[in-house]
Amino acid sequence: MRLLELEYLEMGPGTATVRLPERPELGNHVGAQHAGALFTAAEAASGGDGQQVATATVDWHVRKK
Repeated sequence: MRLLELEYLEMGPGTATVRLPERPELGNHVGAQHAGALFTAAEAASGGDGQQVATATVDWHVRKK
């Protein structure tokens, strides 16, 4: 959480929204966010409300520069 600077935006029963900041060191070879960072965010969200869940959904919103 601290290393990636993940931010919990919303938490509720069975749901959590986590923001992964856009930083160069979190990027991959094509300039998008690295899959490892994305799925670390998903894993953090899956336990965000203190409940272990079996699945996580990733909605990846990318801003064009």
